[in-house]
Amino acid sequence: MTAQPPLHTTPKPPLHTTPKPPLDSPIAATVNHLSPLHFPLNSFSFTLPRLHPVTTSSVDNDATNTTGVVSAGKSRPKYRGQLETDREQLPVQELKQQPEIVGPLLTDSASTTLQAIVIWDSFFKAYEEIGVELFQSRAIGLQDIESWKDSHNKIVSTGIPAYTFLECFLRSIKIGSPGFVLRNDVEITSVNRPEGRLLDWLYEPMSVMKAQIKHMDLTESEERYLYAHCLYAGDMEKIEGWRNGGTPPSDVIRRAQLEGISRRLQGLCLTLSRMPTSRRRFFEVVKKIEQEARTLHES
Repeated sequence: MTAQPPLHTTPKPPLHTTPKPPLDSPIAATVNHLSPLHFPLNSFSFTLPRLHPVTTSSVDNDATNTTGVVSAGKSRPKYRGQLETDREQLPVQELKQQPEIVGPLLTDSASTTLQAIVIWDSFFKAYEEIGVELFQSRAIGLQDIESWKDSHNKIVSTGIPAYTFLECFLRSIKIGSPGFVLRNDVEITSVNRPEGRLLDWLYEPMSVMKAQIKHMDLTESEERYLYAHCLYAGDMEKIEGWRNGGTPPSDVIRRAQLEGISRRLQGLCLTLSRMPTSRRRFFEVVKKIEQEARTLHES
């Protein structure tokens, strides 16, 4: 029996291990001290991982929203949508130009804007003058003023102010003013009127009523009837007793339109009379009217 030759085997290479540091080295002492189980360093072996160099490419901040594809061998990415660097820029002179403004420029400077106190002073002064004139024409009497003190008379509280507003409307229409002309020739327009919640709320209904009266093209008799209706709040007995020369229109629809304007003026003045500042100033106006009325009555 022939003997077989031994198999040829390749010797295995020795495992690559990291050399262990000596036990008396500072590294071994530190590891043994920090280890939670306090195993001696020479009781096990470990291998360190191999570090591979990694190359990264930076991306500019102005292209962070653009998707980039990194190509091999290039340090900068290639973007799908390249920014146009050669695009022509606008001249600096064109950027400074402003567009043309169409229409008038409304300013709120002190030279063009009326002060609110001037408007209110003009209205309350007109209340006083018209109240004295109505007393002289015997449209109102001392009994109306006395009953107003007990809040039982609308002629003084809302009738005189409504009469004053109506006079302002008719004067402005006849002059051809785009706004409102008061007794002292103060003109209020949409350009020079002061800003404020009260004036914003007041100017719009005044403009609407003025436009309605202008569209109706009233006769002198209709104007006088509208004056009486505003003063007496629709009390037909007092309207007929005054005899100011006004007669209601024969057309039922036209008469209803006039009386509707009168009621809206009454409502507007009623709202104004409930404001604290207006009540105080109107009380002073009525006091002056009463003094003038008593002087005329005694003379």
